[in-house]
Amino acid sequence: MKKLAIIIAAFALVATDGQAADLSVALPPPPATVDYDWTGFYVGGTVGVATGRSSWSLQPPGGAPQVAGSFSIYNSPHAFTEGGSWQEGIQGGYYYMFKNRLVVGLEGEVNFPAFPGPSGLSTGGISNFNSPALGGASSFSETMLWAGSLRGRLGYAPGHWLFYATGGLAWTYNQQRLTVGSGGQETPFLWRLGWAGGAGVEVAVAPSWIFRLEYLWTGYPTQNVDNPWSGVRVSSDWSQQEFRLGLNYRLDDPTRPAAFAPSRFVPPIPDIFAVHGQATFVEQAYPSFHSRPIRRSTRPMRAQTAFLAAGKRARLLTSLCQPA
Repeated sequence: MKKLAIIIAAFALVATDGQAADLSVALPPPPATVDYDWTGFYVGGTVGVATGRSSWSLQPPGGAPQVAGSFSIYNSPHAFTEGGSWQEGIQGGYYYMFKNRLVVGLEGEVNFPAFPGPSGLSTGGISNFNSPALGGASSFSETMLWAGSLRGRLGYAPGHWLFYATGGLAWTYNQQRLTVGSGGQETPFLWRLGWAGGAGVEVAVAPSWIFRLEYLWTGYPTQNVDNPWSGVRVSSDWSQQEFRLGLNYRLDDPTRPAAFAPSRFVPPIPDIFAVHGQATFVEQAYPSFHSRPIRRSTRPMRAQTAFLAAGKRARLLTSLCQPA
């Protein structure tokens, strides 16, 4: 009986060791590292400084000699007026990444310049010249009001980094100002259409957040603008270089941990991302009117003069009636 108990205990020990060995073999391997996936939509904003140049020529009426020149569109930042050649913009787009980590995308953007400086310029320039046909000392200037582009993107993404090139259609809405020596001034607006190209680098700095550093060149061909009052035709081009910093938010980041966004835009779980935009325009004005001249009434003065005269006559009669 004692031998039987020893045999059973030995078999139990062997079985236990076998199960432990099986359990150690059945443990799952550690999860493999997942590469960053750039596929998805994004929105964001940029801030940058612009420089460039515009060449122009003016044809006065009556066959007078042509006047030509050029100016830089860069203006130094001004802390008090918040002016200079600074630009702020918003953008949105979509990336698709292939298995070989080649990334293609499409992006649209809108940019706005800083506040105009004392000269009325933000991203723009001015030239002063002398033309006898225009009455002597004159000037020509142009400044950007807003701009935009629609560009394709092609890059390569080694992990959390993306190196890309970009190019596409660009446009800008500008205002020119022609001041002639005779005292007249014209301020036409114009649309310019051209091309944009550049390169940049992006890096994922946090779940759903992408930091961007970008260089962008835009060029607009020569365009003619007729000024009806002075009869001057202005021909000018516009080229611009911009260095930008940007920050984008990925709307559906596949590598984002579930704790940050459990929905991933998949119903029926409601989404936790919201976009809010607001613009306020305030304008005060009043119609012109003619004011009537102020005329002071002379009636009270005449009455006061008559009263004083009557008083003097009364005192004179009183003095004459008194006995000597």
